[in-house]
Amino acid sequence: MNSFKIGFLGVLMVFGLYNATFSLPDEEFRQKAARIHQRILTVDTHVDTPLHMLDRDFDVSQRHEPGERGAKLDFPRMREGGLDAAFFAVFLWQGPLTEEGYQAAQRRAFEKFSIIRSAIHANQTQAGLALTSADAMRLKRQGRLAIYIGVENAYPIAYDISMVQTFYDLGARYIGLTHSLNNQVADASTDDAR
Repeated sequence: MNSFKIGFLGVLMVFGLYNATFSLPDEEFRQKAARIHQRILTVDTHVDTPLHMLDRDFDVSQRHEPGERGAKLDFPRMREGGLDAAFFAVFLWQGPLTEEGYQAAQRRAFEKFSIIRSAIHANQTQAGLALTSADAMRLKRQGRLAIYIGVENAYPIAYDISMVQTFYDLGARYIGLTHSLNNQVADASTDDAR
């Protein structure tokens, strides 16, 4: 079956589900939605929790009120919201496009990888590192949260393409090329074109 037919069938299924759900009473609709939510794998593709994890007194295994520290995600709130998996961002602000800037960014990146992996290791009964979609499904079946890692901003790669492999080996499964400013890899949409 070609991709057009698959896509068209998907649209028909969504349209049918949409129409069917609005004919259900509210409580029945909520119960049906809850059953679907329990069956599927829910993933947040970008969380900045590692920014808070750098504070030594921030424990991702404990519930934190967002108004108190600004952290929007922790393991208890993932469970409360029915979130099965999240990509923890190794986010790096754009710095100077110099050898010193790249080295500083690489040090910060390694520190964030380390803090994420340490938190997962310290809480292995609650969460596990996910490297594939199969890992996330396995962790869900085990009652554990799946933590993926993504790199936000290719700035710490510098001009060393082997850093892509290094980050991959540390668990990264995506790299966002830029953030808000141009870097040595690409132009950002919010900066002047280079």
